Amino acid sequence: MERHEEQAGILELLADIQRTSAPIEVSIGWAGAGGTVQQGIVIKSAPAVAVQKLVEAGYELEIMQQGVRVFKIL
Repeated sequence: MERHEEQAGILELLADIQRTSAPIEVSIGWAGAGGTVQQGIVIKSAPAVAVQKLVEAGYELEIMQQGVRVFKIL
């Protein structure tokens, strides 16, 4: 349940940011090595303010081939 609440929090924050900035494109989940499905939120494109706000809110960002993964270390 925690994972879903965390993802909902990320999506809510991104939606709030998008109301006053450029569009944000995300992927919910991605295909990892060998085609295995991975859970999480990956930003495909976003204005710089999105990164700033996510970091300020305590989220971690990881640059991957698929985009920028957003998560929170609990």
